[in-house]
Amino acid sequence: MPSRHLLCDSPADLLGTLRLLWRGWRNPGEMGTQVTRPLTIVFPTPIHRAACKRHLLEHGLSLFNVSLLLPNHLRTRLGATLLAAPERAPLWGREELDFLLRETAARSVAHLGLDEEENPAPLCRALARNAAPLRTALDELTVAGHSFRSFLAAEERDHSHLAPLRRAWEEIEESMAPGLRARRDRLVFEAAAARPRSIPGTLVLFNCGIRQSADFSLLGAALRAWEESAVLTLLAAGQEETVEGPWFDLVEQALPGASSRLPEQDEAFAPSSAPAAPRFHITPGGEDLAQLIVRQTTVWLSESPSSAAPSHDSPIGLVFPQDSPVASRVAQLLRARDIPFHSAFSTPLPLRFEQAILADWIALQQDDLWAEPFLLFWRKVITIRAFADRFGEPQLWGGELGRALAEAYTRMPNDHVAVLAAVAAQRKPLPALDKFLKWWNGPQGEGRWPAEAPLRDYLDRLSAQLDLLVGPLGKQIRGFLSRELTRLASEWRRPVSREAACSLLLSFVTRREETRDASEWAPVHLLSPEAARGLPWRRLLLAEVTERQWPRPDAGKSGSSPLLSDALRERLNAQVRRPSPSGEGAGKSEESYLPGTAPLLTGLVHAHLERETFAALLDGGAEEIVLCSAAANEIDGARELHPSEFFRQAWEAHRGPWNDGLPALLLKAADMKAADPTPARPSTDSPALDAVAQARRARTDPQTAFNEFSFLLRSGPGKPNPLAEITARAAEATLRDPATAWFAHALRLDANERERPEWTEESRWALFQGNLLHRLIEQSITRLRPATAEGLHLGSRWIPIPEIAAWDAALAASLAEGEAELRRAFTAARREPPRWWRSEWQRLATHVGQLARKCRAQLPAAFTHIAVEIPLTPPLSDSAGGGESVLPPLLWKGKADLVALDAPTPEEATRAVVIDFKTGENARDFSPGETAREGTYFQLVVYAALLRATWPHLRETHALVLHRGAEEPAAPVEVDPADPAFAPLWAVLREAWIEGRWGQFLALRERFTQKKAVPLALLDIPAKTLAAKWARTPGLSVWERGKKSA
Repeated sequence: MPSRHLLCDSPADLLGTLRLLWRGWRNPGEMGTQVTRPLTIVFPTPIHRAACKRHLLEHGLSLFNVSLLLPNHLRTRLGATLLAAPERAPLWGREELDFLLRETAARSVAHLGLDEEENPAPLCRALARNAAPLRTALDELTVAGHSFRSFLAAEERDHSHLAPLRRAWEEIEESMAPGLRARRDRLVFEAAAARPRSIPGTLVLFNCGIRQSADFSLLGAALRAWEESAVLTLLAAGQEETVEGPWFDLVEQALPGASSRLPEQDEAFAPSSAPAAPRFHITPGGEDLAQLIVRQTTVWLSESPSSAAPSHDSPIGLVFPQDSPVASRVAQLLRARDIPFHSAFSTPLPLRFEQAILADWIALQQDDLWAEPFLLFWRKVITIRAFADRFGEPQLWGGELGRALAEAYTRMPNDHVAVLAAVAAQRKPLPALDKFLKWWNGPQGEGRWPAEAPLRDYLDRLSAQLDLLVGPLGKQIRGFLSRELTRLASEWRRPVSREAACSLLLSFVTRREETRDASEWAPVHLLSPEAARGLPWRRLLLAEVTERQWPRPDAGKSGSSPLLSDALRERLNAQVRRPSPSGEGAGKSEESYLPGTAPLLTGLVHAHLERETFAALLDGGAEEIVLCSAAANEIDGARELHPSEFFRQAWEAHRGPWNDGLPALLLKAADMKAADPTPARPSTDSPALDAVAQARRARTDPQTAFNEFSFLLRSGPGKPNPLAEITARAAEATLRDPATAWFAHALRLDANERERPEWTEESRWALFQGNLLHRLIEQSITRLRPATAEGLHLGSRWIPIPEIAAWDAALAASLAEGEAELRRAFTAARREPPRWWRSEWQRLATHVGQLARKCRAQLPAAFTHIAVEIPLTPPLSDSAGGGESVLPPLLWKGKADLVALDAPTPEEATRAVVIDFKTGENARDFSPGETAREGTYFQLVVYAALLRATWPHLRETHALVLHRGAEEPAAPVEVDPADPAFAPLWAVLREAWIEGRWGQFLALRERFTQKKAVPLALLDIPAKTLAAKWARTPGLSVWERGKKSA
């Protein structure tokens, strides 16, 4: 098929390109050139991918048949296509690799505008002629388990046979960069016809240019993804836009939100006698978490001159869960900043990949375990991880063993040893694994050690086997252990058992380093939760309150393991457990375990003990407490971090009810604009929210008010709002105190605001007022419900229409409670409240009372019961049309502000009124004629149709719009959804749904944000199929066909 070349210079151009592709898919003949589907876009970083995804969703482009990948995800997806047989290690195809490397080098030369003779990079000319040396080196790195990036970053650079490769690669980077700066024209890698198709459809490489090829991004993508269709590279013409990380819109759904702003060193708080409530911070990863902890510690130390000196009376406690990798990183950062600290627990030395494999192998040399050459063991481990599922016999428990091995290598070193040692001990119970090992390693039992031998001989044999590992690479592994091996050999000349020798070496390889910085009188203490409990802390930071860290995954699961099933774990324990006489009686014995296997069985902490410790730390009387967690979830990636149940429960228990249901802010823990050394920050005297509240001050930076620098707001528990954002300036002002965050609704964006750039600050302030009015009306109705309705969801209990006096009393109680909580929020914030908060509050309270009285006055006497925030979904079957619903109810979700009936229950009612509250002073009354002509308030017609479909006994449905205009609103107007005047609007609604711009898009966006499975009904994109489903879906389609329910 012909290639299609589309060039883009910015995210805006990318969006335009995708619109063209989208239109070309829907109308193949319109574009003139056929564009294949699906579309695969490769991004160099998660930041670019998240920004693109956000652009797609916000502009209504569906993500069906579009894959957003990173280079490593693409390599993983396409890696299996070049494996001809299991005997081959995961190497690249030789012919394809040679061709691609030569093609890459040749096109790089052409892009720089240089002839082959003038090219300053000799490697480009060499690779253009012969790429075999580079392929060989990359193959060796792959066999050794290295990526090219980790190879370049390695501290030891004595790979003698790979040194030319490293120098040549650096030469490419050095020679390409000047040319790229001099000529910013676009680089387009055209299709390589000789490359077999690896991935269907069209491939896009976004911002993967020459510079990125130097660090393997572009080359890696090219090696795996050349195809017959077009390959697009989009390079920014000028300075690239800085977009914040993607983590904030993928935070755990159950957590309403928390502030993760880093405190400033010059930020001073007014003195307060009452202890402040805990502060909650969320970071996008472990490195950001460590930076946050160190920065918070620096702020605490700088608050008073005397606190910087060592003080035993008022120390700062940094509490980490056991075996926390963040603790060692925090210790390094504190040491680099010359901050004295004391660590009460040992921190693990970082193990390299070679050390972990060596530790596993040494563990297998002990009694009753296999002994084999190190090189064969290394290859075996790599192959087991890659191909364990190929031998899916019942004895392997459905591939559980392979998954356990793969997960073990992502965990702590002791788990590596424990799982591999236990698995290796299972000889007879695992015939499938035994068969696999025979196939891979040949005859069993080769290379066994004598029962007893001098340790020196053992070490010599070990060194000899290390030399076998990928030639000179074994010498590198031997290098970082040479001095210790020599020392051990000189000290252990006498014969020693194999078990003792292996235990000694194993303790060295997996040893833990005791951190003894400063003394116990240091102002900063790093310690475990158990050690911190009961001590008098002035300031306490609970770090890494993250799933699988705190609480630990095995807490309260006695006899269970996070890696293996209970049955498999019990069989493994039986092999590594060794009973020995206790000496206290003939019938008593105590159990010991083979060295290296104890972590498989011990270290279990009961859940109630961890919970009690956590609660004791929160309630221990510290003046300031900070809870830190991490949240990261990359689509198509394996790394996931979420706030733990401890973090969520503390958040729910300690946050005030004043912000229940209000947005909670999630900000990145690093500087809001890391690339900008002097980010603009508002002053405390005139925060940006002041301008929004008054609705009269012009925006200070209108060009970047709601762009990629915006941040996410959440609408409350379980109610994600991916399109609700606020600016970085307003976010900084909002987080300065909880009370200001209460008014964060002022900056909330409606779903369609991106398409309404003409909205003013006053319009946004009106939107805030509407949100608050709805909330207060809901609370007042809740107060009027009978006691028997306690615990029911709002709207599940219909109540009699209250009298004006009763409703006013309920509203006054809700307003008083909100004002009291707001005052407490100002007190907890230890800041003076904004000057305008009281007047604005009184003004909002007045509007609430006016709307409540208008509502009561306008309802006819025949209507007796009401309910608020009624969720409306179509029934499973259509009593009128007889059709079955084939779409999930979430596609047709909506909420009516208030519904009134002429009977106590909907089943008994014959008439209903749908009421919509409007806060704008210029809002108009509902008019069926105007709705039919312009679509104004058409959502009320949809609600009327849903009410009739849900409760067929309703014979009449009315609509009423209540607003704050000076004139009294009109009486309720009857709405017949089957009126032929509404037929054009129903057709528009149907087309919007089929095109993915209405229910389908909203449902997909919500489930995508909440990390839920997408229903199959959302995946059938052909318009013909969707039109058929629309016709068979009751509730709305029946009204388009002009049918009325009985």
